Amino acid sequence: MSLSGLRTVNIPPFLNHGKFSESEVKVTKTITKCRIHVERANARLEDFQVLSFMPPYLKCYAEKIVKLCAALVN
Repeated sequence: MSLSGLRTVNIPPFLNHGKFSESEVKVTKTITKCRIHVERANARLEDFQVLSFMPPYLKCYAEKIVKLCAALVN
């Protein structure tokens, strides 16, 4: 599978001094909303039985199969 479309991992700020600043709260909420969408999409992808076991003769089509399943759950 091609890794060219991957983005950087965005880690929310850690609580160091008791309270987050207003900007840290906004960033954390944004990251959380995005993470929830990604986790839900991954859960929907796991519902496809074809992705749980892929026969050797379909390995050459693996990237296309995953992209198709992702498009169907989107």
